[in-house]
Order: sequence, then C-alpha cells, then structure tokens
Amino acid sequence: MRRTLFMVCLAAVLVNACGAATPADTASKILVPDHSTAFSAAVDEIVNAEILENGIPSVTVAVVDKGCLVHSGAYGLERVSPDTVANVSTAYLLDSLTKQFTAAAVMLLVQQGKLDLDVPIKTYVSYAPSSWDKITLRHLLNHTSGLPRDSKWGYSSVRDQAEHPDSVLKHFIFNQALATEAGDKYRYSNAGYVALGAIVGKVSGVPLYAFLQQHVFRPLDMTNTAVNDRGGAPRHGARGYDYDATKNTWTQHEEGYQPLAAGALQSTVGDLVKWDIALRSTSILSEKSKQQMWTPAALSDKTPVNYGLGWAIAELQNKQKVVWHSGGGWGFNSAFLRFVDTGVTVIVLTNRQSDKDGPDHATEMAQAIAAAFNPALNMLPAPPAPTCQSSSISPLQTTVDCYPDPRQAKTETPSENSEKQVNSNRLIPE
Repeated sequence: MRRTLFMVCLAAVLVNACGAATPADTASKILVPDHSTAFSAAVDEIVNAEILENGIPSVTVAVVDKGCLVHSGAYGLERVSPDTVANVSTAYLLDSLTKQFTAAAVMLLVQQGKLDLDVPIKTYVSYAPSSWDKITLRHLLNHTSGLPRDSKWGYSSVRDQAEHPDSVLKHFIFNQALATEAGDKYRYSNAGYVALGAIVGKVSGVPLYAFLQQHVFRPLDMTNTAVNDRGGAPRHGARGYDYDATKNTWTQHEEGYQPLAAGALQSTVGDLVKWDIALRSTSILSEKSKQQMWTPAALSDKTPVNYGLGWAIAELQNKQKVVWHSGGGWGFNSAFLRFVDTGVTVIVLTNRQSDKDGPDHATEMAQAIAAAFNPALNMLPAPPAPTCQSSSISPLQTTVDCYPDPRQAKTETPSENSEKQVNSNRLIPE
C-alpha cells in the first residue's frame, strides 16, 4: 500500500500559530511541527490492518491537533479498474458528513437574522400541511420531527433538488406520514435534511450548494469540495465499492439519486482539515451557533438525545466531549471525530461500504487512531454494528446512512412532479 505522509501545520498569522484561523489564514502559512514518527507508524499499522482484514480499496486519513495538521496519509486504490493509487487529494463521497454543512448553512442564516430555529416551518413555507404545524427547524436538525428516515418516493436528481425546492417539499417531503409528534422521539431522518436544504434555498434565494460555496467553501479555499450527483460513480475521485469476502472481490456500487442536503457532498481530507480549523474560530460560525450545534437535544419530556444540530455528541468516561459523525452509502464510509476538550480531530474517508450487519470501518479506524495519538482517548468504546432501523442514539452509536436500494424503491412518482429540470451544470463537479 502506498502512503503519502505530510507533517505540516496549517497556521494562523497569529504568533501562537496553531490557534484559531481566519479563512484566508487556513492555507497561508506552513510550519513543520515537532511530532513523533512513532505515531505515523501506528496509523500505518491501524489502517493497513483494516484494509487487509475488511477488503477496503482505499483510505485517506488526517489528524489535527489544536489547529495543526500532524498526519495526513493515503493508502490503497481510489479506483480498482484501472488501478489508480489514492492520494490525499482524492475526493470521496461524504454521505452523512454532509449534514454538518447543511446545519452550518442553517446557522449562517440564523446569524443573518433570516431564520429562527424555534418557529414553525410554516413561517417560511406557507403551504406546509397542518401536520407540520408544530415542526421547527430545530426538530429537523436534531431528528425529532417525526419524519421517516427517507422519502417513500426516493429522491429526484440532485440538480432537481437544488433548483426546485418547492417541488421537493411538496412532492417528496410534505406527503410523508409522520410517525410521531414533533419532539416526541428521536428518529434519524435524511428526509428532514432534504427539507432543510430546500428551506435554505427558498430563504437565501440560491441553491444550498451555491450558498455553501459563497459562505463556506470559497472563503476556506475548499476547492475540492463539490456536489456528487452520481452516487457510487462520481465523475472524479474515488469510486464506491462493495466487497464480497467469500470471493475476495470488489463490485462497483451502482449509481442512484441521493438526498442532496443529507448526503451528496464529496470532499478530501485536506478540505475537511480546513473546515476543522475554521470551526476552531468564529471565521464562519459564531460561538453561539457552535454551542447550539454541539449541545445535545432534548425530547419534549426532557429526555436527552445524543445529537445536536448536524453532529452526534458523546462524552468519554473521563468526561471529555466528542462531537462527531459518520457516513455510509453508495460504496463509501467516512468518519469525522472532534475531541473538543483536547483539540484533537481525526478524519477518515474510505471507498468501501460497510456491511449492513457489520462494523463501521471508518469510525473504528478513527477511534483507534485517536487513541494512538492520545492514550486518554482510548476510553472510546467500539461502536455497535450500524443499522438502518435504529430509532435512538446511544453514545457513539454509528449514524451510518442506509439509503433506499434503487432496485427496491417504488417506481411510481407523484403525478404533480413534472417540473422541467434546469439544464445547468453549475452545481455538478466537472
């Protein structure tokens, strides 16, 4: 397996270089930190063992300590036919890591005074059905709205979701039966995030991705972050694979329509490091916004939920706080763990979908890498097997996506959904 190792510090202009950075600072200055090569060797061992044991085509890793990028590595093949070696600039589908960016877009509009988390959705979408009278943006963000995991209709194309928010809301979201009253129960919902993306588009006047480009990606120079409109077969970057252990073979995951605001972004470990560094300052999100995002939600009966706004939340046995998320689907698996109290972040991207009843490989690797970097983090328990049916989150239970199988999705579409798609490629990576 080929490994590329960088030991650089993306520093702020401030004297204490590894502190908070502004967007312009993120890529402005490179320093060489004094960090043990033993840690890099430990990461190599962890990742290569996982690759061999679980048939993962490729893995990219980044580890950040208090704003310093102390390890970045690439292992294996981003594409197996023809063999294409992965590197730290390889883009992977993020799946549910997308949700933190959708949540950030919502919070930016809150900061601008254009959205309020706690007023009814009808404030912004007048035609919302009466069943939505009590649902707020906060309910959608923390998965307590009562919506099902996904739309029973599946999803339209990514471009359609971006360009026609009203159509998406009317024909793919509002016609869903709610399983519970708003605030009564935690139910992980991609559909809820699709609704959020549509609302961001309506309120801001531009599609979600264009909003993120203007307010997040471009200011942070996240040039390798874009929308993936092809599921497991992106135009560029890694391809997504399923693995057959009995035959020791990879099969390219099929294409399909994924939920834009819930799981359609693709990115690189390098771009996600820039995002992590920005989260250490107020260059994009205010301290108030981040505090809300990283505070556990509570149900109507005050029962706490280990999920905030776009981020899962856990506490180690030594009381250290972790905000994190995993993603999985379309042949990919990813993990983003931020140990808030120690300042350590571990990012792992892979192009092998976890088995339905198997472990979340990316989260397992991220946990092991964090513990190798700082033994105090080895209290992190191994995650249980991901499940599509989970209705609650315990500390560090995975939030792996289980999108509808295109082969089993209903083929009919709502008859009203006949709006012509816009022939625009501005949302689609070239």
